[in-house]
Amino acid sequence: MSTQISTRLNSPIFVSPGGKSISDREIDIVMNYLKPSSGMRILDAGIGTGRIAYAVKDKGAEVIGFDLEVKQVTKTTSDFKSIGDDSFEAVAADIQFIPFADASFDAVLCFRVLKYVPDYHLALTELHRVLKPGGRLVLEISNLYSWEVLLDAVRRLRGLPPVVRHYFVMKRIMGLLEQQNFVIINSAPTYKIPFIFWRLSKNSFSLNMLLWFHGLLLKATPKDWLSRGIIFNCILKKQIRQEH
Repeated sequence: MSTQISTRLNSPIFVSPGGKSISDREIDIVMNYLKPSSGMRILDAGIGTGRIAYAVKDKGAEVIGFDLEVKQVTKTTSDFKSIGDDSFEAVAADIQFIPFADASFDAVLCFRVLKYVPDYHLALTELHRVLKPGGRLVLEISNLYSWEVLLDAVRRLRGLPPVVRHYFVMKRIMGLLEQQNFVIINSAPTYKIPFIFWRLSKNSFSLNMLLWFHGLLLKATPKDWLSRGIIFNCILKKQIRQEH
């Protein structure tokens, strides 16, 4: 993304060099899994600031997004218009009750959303419903074995509500996806060093040291160990019509 678009569509937490590095890593994984192209109709279930939706649209795919917060939808749509893109469509909606027809999307992206949803089983059912058979789901989940869990524990000790509603174990979410008739192609960790270190990294030396250590952790540790989240690349099985 260009500097102008990064400023408009990226969260302020990704402005520092370290933060941008993390954002770029997440987008690269999503793009590698999603494989957007001209003619594809893709649902962004939880658009946030629009940083991933922009990258997907840049490949020629049609992106329709939604977010629970009306203010977020209004702001993101306005930000797209401010960079000359009037074609971005977004609505305010709940992922537990997606307002689109069955089998209406070639692919669905759900990034950093499931951890906030009261009934994530219902959310997964809805993501399945709106996806075409043979379509792709790219899903990010919050990992139980992460630094974020410790931070939430500290919040609880201080009498504050936890930030995240649900943390997942990889085996558990894989089982849920398989129950929904998804085939898991592959998966990847988001990042294994607490985000505060990335955000404070504001020069090339500190960033290069972080990247070196992060690369070491990626190679030397299990996929789910320490990573804030896991991104799954899934395909919805095609149903075999029964002959009567």
